[in-house]
Amino acid sequence: MARHEEDEVVYVRDDGGAGVKWFLAGAAFGGVLALLFAPHSGEHTRRIIQRKARDLQDLAEDGIEELGDRFAEGKDRVRDEAERFKDTVRDRVDDVRERASDAREAVRGAGHSAREELERRLSDARVRRRAAAVADDEEPVI
Repeated sequence: MARHEEDEVVYVRDDGGAGVKWFLAGAAFGGVLALLFAPHSGEHTRRIIQRKARDLQDLAEDGIEELGDRFAEGKDRVRDEAERFKDTVRDRVDDVRERASDAREAVRGAGHSAREELERRLSDARVRRRAAAVADDEEPVI
């Protein structure tokens, strides 16, 4: 057997502001209850609120001052670290310059000694050629 079920349609009507009305009514009711059951008079409550506001202001000022002190300490630490880094870099640059100068002097020294060795060998070769030319009765070539 086939059963036919019909879908039920439900319509919801929205007043558009009922929630706000109930919220405002609840807030008003809460305010009335707060006034009825307040532990202190209005003057005394105002003084308490003023004292708490001053305490909160002092706390905020102390927090801001502490934050400023921490910022200054951090700034000093960063400055000190930058100085140390700068000194380290300067020392390393000086060390590299010194090594480069030493290497340059070593190359110059090696170049001078190599040139002197080459000139000595050329001189020896010329002497041998002259000696060979004289032995062969040839005109010496300079």
